[in-house]
Amino acid sequence: MSIDLLVRPPDYAAQVAANLPAPTEANYQVPYDNRLELIGAMSLLSTIEPVVSIQEIHTQREVDAAVATGELLVPKITVGNCSELLLADFDKTMLAAIAAGEDIAVLESPMLRATVDAILALEDVVYDEMGFDASVEQRAAGQFFKPRSSFTESLKDGSTVYSYFGDGINSRDLQHRRPDPRRLIAARIQARDTKRLMEYRGRASIVAHEALSLPYEHMALHRERDEKYLLSGHRLWIGDRTNDPSGPHLKLLSGAKNPIGVKIGPKSGNDHIARLVEALRLDGPGHLAFMIRVGLDQPAKMLEVAQAIARYAPDQIQQWDVHGDTTQGRHEDGSIVKIRSVERAVASIQATHHALAKAGLPLHGLHIEAKGTNDRPECVDLAGQIPAQENKPVVDPLFTLEQLRAILHASREYLPGAA
Repeated sequence: MSIDLLVRPPDYAAQVAANLPAPTEANYQVPYDNRLELIGAMSLLSTIEPVVSIQEIHTQREVDAAVATGELLVPKITVGNCSELLLADFDKTMLAAIAAGEDIAVLESPMLRATVDAILALEDVVYDEMGFDASVEQRAAGQFFKPRSSFTESLKDGSTVYSYFGDGINSRDLQHRRPDPRRLIAARIQARDTKRLMEYRGRASIVAHEALSLPYEHMALHRERDEKYLLSGHRLWIGDRTNDPSGPHLKLLSGAKNPIGVKIGPKSGNDHIARLVEALRLDGPGHLAFMIRVGLDQPAKMLEVAQAIARYAPDQIQQWDVHGDTTQGRHEDGSIVKIRSVERAVASIQATHHALAKAGLPLHGLHIEAKGTNDRPECVDLAGQIPAQENKPVVDPLFTLEQLRAILHASREYLPGAA
């Protein structure tokens, strides 16, 4: 599939950069230390083909509308990595390819092929357990950015470095933590070619990610006949930390024709959800997916959220989100570890289903972080277990293929189309 380049005026990137909010820890934007480098990187983003097309967005909106209204009784499953990693030597391969006008170097990468193999393995497990008509979205082709509560972190030796904001911003390597605008370019190329390679494998995969980096997303913004599209992915969602109804991330997605999502955590309630729905300017059933990450331990809050959704947006989509059931434990040496278990996930899915049912709503699907292999398990099967210390995750722990299969199998009865 060929997608035309977006036509931009010469000073478009500078205009966009001038209107971006100043980076603060409150809006989770990153402080680049060279504004001209950022503007240059944003300009180069305009030379890269969009990840998705307008027609694909409209097609997915039709599917989501059918799911939301019950015309299509299938589960909606969002699955994939917590945070995508850039391929090795991104500055030598991806940026060189742009400079030379060659756009196939990343497609030919064995690392990208292995990445896509893992992505499609996740999709296959969903289809095996949920049926081939399941509506599947991949956390892929854009999930390169992570919110951090502080710009910096302190090391054991007393020194301070930038926090790791995801491979689209900086490196996990402590020596390369400076936010580098070139990584925005690398992320867009890899996102585009991840989507292309899935298509070359015969998959019309739907890709989704958190709309966190405003420079990255604004350069994918397109208007056609007064309609607004973000061509960096099919579904873009707003995280629990950035879902301020008056914030810049809501403004970005407000009125967009894409399928959109918003994470709903314990801080949300009736008034917050009412303001979110108004701010997003929804234009039909299934436009919005509420990704509910309240958690098993807060049944009253879960019911409050369900009742608010029923009151203000009863024709949208509800998904259980794994982030509400990430707990903490300690290894024998005292180090803190994030814990996710199959057992707790299934219990929380059941509790979310029951809360929504009390409010007269269905649970349409699940939002799960998982990897396309069974090696190095980062999550556990039973509540109370502690994952092996040597299997420390890059960011959040990912379920293995078999753990994903177990969750899907056990939760099937709570989702649309259950036999």
